[in-house]
Amino acid sequence: MNPTDLFITGAIVGILVFWQCYKWWRAMRLKRKVVRARRGERRALDLLEANGYEILEVQKRVPVCTKLDGKECKTYIAADALVRKKGLVYVAEIKTGTEATKVTHAPTRRQLLEYFCVFQPHGILLVDMEQEKIHTVEFRIDRTVTRLPNWCLIILCLLIGAFCGWYLRGGL
Repeated sequence: MNPTDLFITGAIVGILVFWQCYKWWRAMRLKRKVVRARRGERRALDLLEANGYEILEVQKRVPVCTKLDGKECKTYIAADALVRKKGLVYVAEIKTGTEATKVTHAPTRRQLLEYFCVFQPHGILLVDMEQEKIHTVEFRIDRTVTRLPNWCLIILCLLIGAFCGWYLRGGL
């Protein structure tokens, strides 16, 4: 075997070893993340109960049918927990990371809005297991966009048209 063949064989073996190590590292990282999330979820349920919430369901899944170009696609929306306090039902979302516990974090906000729309609960609870706090999240969607009434727009268009006509006739 000449040095070039040895180099190529060594490079291939090195790449395969690196790839296997990388896959193992990613699997271990994912496993640690899942274990941490499950542990956080158990602690969060205890925290909710200690604060007077009754656990109704854990990992509540609701089927959602979406149509794309007329073709149906059935998916599920799963909430970490449905809880009740003083007769009011809440969706509890449990977060164990530092970024994910912020409502300014876009994926978290989208997820909470999704729960708000699908489950239509009295409220949303964001359970921050880093600080062991329960936050109440409220959404107010202002559907009234401040705009001029249609008649004002018509008058405005007429005035602009009249001004343009006057100007083109040599008004200035």
